[in-house]
Amino acid sequence: MVARLTHESVRASALGTLTVANNVLGLATGPFVVGILADRLGLLAALQLTPLVYALAIVALIFGKRWYASGVERLHRRSAAASDHVPAR
Repeated sequence: MVARLTHESVRASALGTLTVANNVLGLATGPFVVGILADRLGLLAALQLTPLVYALAIVALIFGKRWYASGVERLHRRSAAASDHVPAR
C-alpha cells in the first residue's frame, strides 16, 4: 500500500521509514508493554489484553481503506501533472 501511494522518487525512503516504524512500534515496544502489564496485572491478563491492539489495527485499516482509492488517484494526477511540466532536453 505504501509503495502505491508514494511517488517513485521517494518510494524507497517511504518503505524504509515504514520498516523502521514497524520495528520500533511493534517489535521493540510490544514485549516491553506486555511485560509491564504482566508485572501489574499478571501474565494471563496481559496476554488476554494484547488482542485489543489488533482490534485497534483493524479500525485503522478500515479508515485507511476509505481513503486508499482517492490517495492513489491523487498520486496519479500529481504524477501526470508533474510529467507535463518537465522541460525538454
